[in-house]
Amino acid sequence: MTSKNSFRTGRLDKQEMQYIEDHFKTQSVEAIASVLNRRITTVRTYTTKLPGKTANQYLAVLMERPAWQDLKDQFTDSELEQFASEYHGFIEQFQGEVLHSEEGQILDAIRIGILASRKLKEEKTLIDSVRSMEKDLVREKKVTPKDRSAINDLQHDIIMARQIMDNLSKQAGEFIKQKHVALEKMKATRRDRTDINTAAFKTSFKDWMKRLVDDSIMREQFGKHMEKFRLAAEAEYIRLRQPHTYIDNNQDLPILNTHTLGLLKDEAVQDSGEDE
Repeated sequence: MTSKNSFRTGRLDKQEMQYIEDHFKTQSVEAIASVLNRRITTVRTYTTKLPGKTANQYLAVLMERPAWQDLKDQFTDSELEQFASEYHGFIEQFQGEVLHSEEGQILDAIRIGILASRKLKEEKTLIDSVRSMEKDLVREKKVTPKDRSAINDLQHDIIMARQIMDNLSKQAGEFIKQKHVALEKMKATRRDRTDINTAAFKTSFKDWMKRLVDDSIMREQFGKHMEKFRLAAEAEYIRLRQPHTYIDNNQDLPILNTHTLGLLKDEAVQDSGEDE
């Protein structure tokens, strides 16, 4: 006997995929899974493949995963806010088209960046501390009689602090280099995006047509864009075939062809008929 709490298994059918595509922007993954009697992970996996998923939705999914708990154990609250902001920015940059392995690269790049920021903050704290100790040292040297022990301690602390500052600066620099390497691996730099766009032009027309036939979502998107362009071009043609008064008060037709000339002749005939 099947348990009432059992989930449907196997691949999603067309009706289920269509329901997810229609509702994933307005309903939570849990709500969709409940309607379809599917596991949450099954629905979530399919939504990650859909275009148009917002960065906020990606972030919400991330915060539900065990990986976010690991991040909470590693970073402070302010660093987590920075992490969420960086993650949101990356997802928007890639327009929501992020595979699981690419998301891992994004998480690593953000993690490295925050570690670099942490080192730089520690260095800034030491800089302020050194400045304060240097002021104390100047005051101690002006005191009579001089406290040699206090002066020596301050000089020693300043030297040690400067050495730690140098180490922190080097560590931050290494983290920044690692982040740059990570960004290059996931093609997140401007140069890499340019290379990708250049490579895209090498795709043959046959490849594009095959992709359009196989990908119903992309086909629908292109169809909507083409229809919007057609309507916009039609509206602009209607506007530009009307007489336009230029800055020198001369009137002319921006688009001059047999159709617009015919309109002018019709208007002239109509005007002459009204005058008679």
